[in-house]
Amino acid sequence: MKKLLLIILSMTLLFTGCSKGKNTPEPEQGTETLFKAGTYEGSAKGFADEIKLSVTVDDNSITEINIISSNETESIGEVALKTLTEEVISKQSLEIDVVSGATYTTNGFVEAMKNALTPSTKDINKLFVEVEKGKKQVVELNYDVVVVGSGVAGLTTANVALQGGSKVLVLEKMSIPGGASATAGGGTLVTGSDLQKSLNIEDSADLLYDDLMKNGRNSNDSNTLRMFVNSIPNAVNWANSPDGGNLKYSDELSKAPVYNAERIASPEGMGNGVINELVNKLKANNAELKLDTKATELIVENGAVIGVKAEGKTEDYIIKASSVVLATGGYGANSDLISENVKVLPYAGAAGSTGDALEMTKAVNAATINMDKINIQPHSIKLENGRGQHTFQACNFVYANTGAILVSQDGVRFVKENDDAYLINKKMLQNEHSYLIMDEETYNKYIEIAVDSHNFTKEQAQEWVNNNASVDPVFVKDESLEDLATTLNMNTDSLKATVETYNGFIDAGEDTEFGRKVSSKLSESGPYYAVEMSLRYYATLGGLQVNDNMQVMNVDGEPISGLFAAGEVIGGALGDIYAPGALFGFSLTTGYNAGIEAVKE
Repeated sequence: MKKLLLIILSMTLLFTGCSKGKNTPEPEQGTETLFKAGTYEGSAKGFADEIKLSVTVDDNSITEINIISSNETESIGEVALKTLTEEVISKQSLEIDVVSGATYTTNGFVEAMKNALTPSTKDINKLFVEVEKGKKQVVELNYDVVVVGSGVAGLTTANVALQGGSKVLVLEKMSIPGGASATAGGGTLVTGSDLQKSLNIEDSADLLYDDLMKNGRNSNDSNTLRMFVNSIPNAVNWANSPDGGNLKYSDELSKAPVYNAERIASPEGMGNGVINELVNKLKANNAELKLDTKATELIVENGAVIGVKAEGKTEDYIIKASSVVLATGGYGANSDLISENVKVLPYAGAAGSTGDALEMTKAVNAATINMDKINIQPHSIKLENGRGQHTFQACNFVYANTGAILVSQDGVRFVKENDDAYLINKKMLQNEHSYLIMDEETYNKYIEIAVDSHNFTKEQAQEWVNNNASVDPVFVKDESLEDLATTLNMNTDSLKATVETYNGFIDAGEDTEFGRKVSSKLSESGPYYAVEMSLRYYATLGGLQVNDNMQVMNVDGEPISGLFAAGEVIGGALGDIYAPGALFGFSLTTGYNAGIEAVKE
């Protein structure tokens, strides 16, 4: 009987082995697999909302990652997710580099991956192993024009130089092109352009000069400002031409309170659309754009700039060039260059705006101007992560078309709600808190416009209302003005009296308190909403001094041979506060000029 059982057992094992197929290897005795093969899902908070993804693994490797849903910004977060996915599969590790400019998205992605894969493995820590990096080579390159920075200024410079026949290289230290421009509204000043002339709008460079000088409280550098306003027509005509920038601007121009003419044009796709189009043109013309490559030092010979040194992820570079154009943006993210009274406000600018060019140009004694001028703007909310987020499109609409009012912590109006930014800033700085008060119809419109402008999502807004002022940003809903005031620790009688007074202005047809153009009343029945309004800073208005040929000047007032600048890195033009359409327009215009001048060099 024992012999018979052994024979049966042997035959069973034989047939069991055969069923695996001839190409299936037997696992080695004692070998452990890293994963339990399958597809797993995980989610975590990114920059804007939840990132939800699925991960497919076999016994020992990650084979596929799919992003199921995310509301990350198209030009930054979505691009970052693609980069992160490729890097994880390449390295087979979650110990990956943060995508420059997308820290929150990177952290959310890694956390979502960890949440997805934890059930699949006995030790998730094995996935956080540093991948050994090889020794970097030093590569020598030669170009006609090297552009440092890939915002609208840098990309415009590069495309104009390309069309002028130059061999061009663009260096970008971040993992994503676009810089601050990628998330900008893209409004552009078009004074004197063919676009403005076609609409029979009366305007002139002199009129724009006067408006910008007044807006900047006469702290503008007159030479740089004059160069800007005189250069706009050619730059905008190039940008709006299929043979030039191929940027499609709307033929409906807008007018801000600080201007005396309709002169702001909006590009298709906003700032992100501009960046995408200019990058596509670069690629179509076989120009090179090196991402994750930081320019670190100017190469100087006999006082002239003849190139740059740069550091990449896998290679370092010595790049010789006839012209170097600095388009590195501002310095808002460099706390060493921002005054203490500004740093208390939420920062809303690009992570890459660290003033790199200011450090690099010390070697050639470059001159700077207005380094204390920082652009502070109202109509913002303070996010839970401490950053500022503008909602100016939504605010401008509700102030112009509804009964929305802005009140202090005492429940009283303190400013003309749609006045120019400088005056609103001045008044808000005197308040401990400032609140936008709306009825339900107005609030719904505010949310709709903010969501359409990619300021936040509908789901986020609902979450904030549910938080009921317990955390930033402060969004409150109550059925009566009394309850709203109680939630905000505000004087009930003051808020009720303020609303009653404002509604009386509507009946009378005139706001005798602040002179706002009246439109409609706040509803006499709830619910009512309050959103805390914050100031934010995001752009810097100081920087390098240039001449009319876009050459960087030294401290002796002489141009530095071979060195040019474009965009926000240039100081002085706008004085002490941004005017609508001016910053993006300045970057486009000076980029156009720098491209022409760099080719001449």
